[in-house]
Amino acid sequence: VYESLNMASLWDAPVLFVVENNRIAQTTPTELSIAGKIPSRFEAFDITTTELETSDVEEISSASDRIISEIRRTNKPQALIIHTYRFGPHSKGDDTRSQEKVEQLKQEHDPLSILAPSIDPDQLKNITAEVEEEINKAFDLAISDPFGETI
Repeated sequence: VYESLNMASLWDAPVLFVVENNRIAQTTPTELSIAGKIPSRFEAFDITTTELETSDVEEISSASDRIISEIRRTNKPQALIIHTYRFGPHSKGDDTRSQEKVEQLKQEHDPLSILAPSIDPDQLKNITAEVEEEINKAFDLAISDPFGETI
């Protein structure tokens, strides 16, 4: 990672580095597992960094558009750090956070809940139905796969 940051900075490469900081490693909060600050990694290579404290996809999209335009204009790398939250375990129930804490995070930071009020209710129903249909098709395909039975 550091070599890519070094090369991008040295060569003025038009690259956007995106870090999604979900604040928890497998079971350890990042404040207990990361020395220093994430932006410092980019600043060490003179890479301009923008941090967002949001799960709002429209806010992220707007900031991304602005940063990408600037990268195209300056031909220099930048970084976007999005501080968000992970709602589920890393794998097989290894989450050490309380269920109440996870539910609170979902209520306050779920991107779907943030965006839903801005979508027409009929359109939201259609989107939900399309997504459910796609998921059901994928599930049915996985269940009917003969190779799945031999594993």
